[in-house]
Amino acid sequence: LVGGVDFAFSGSAITRLAPGERVLVVRNRVAFESRYGTGLPVAGQYLGQLDNGGERLQLLDPLNEEILDFTYADA
Repeated sequence: LVGGVDFAFSGSAITRLAPGERVLVVRNRVAFESRYGTGLPVAGQYLGQLDNGGERLQLLDPLNEEILDFTYADA
């Protein structure tokens, strides 16, 4: 992994979502739950970090087909 974040939903705590449902992927689950509690839908922890200057994010299905593609910017 060079830059960006990496997370695979296969084998994670949450692998399916109903329409309109949301899920969280966090950097540090222990720190996250310490701050926000344990009642939120956390799929797991990601590796890496986002660049505050912005970068591209993609959500791919198991066949590497694009579900979502957008640019993140901390502005």
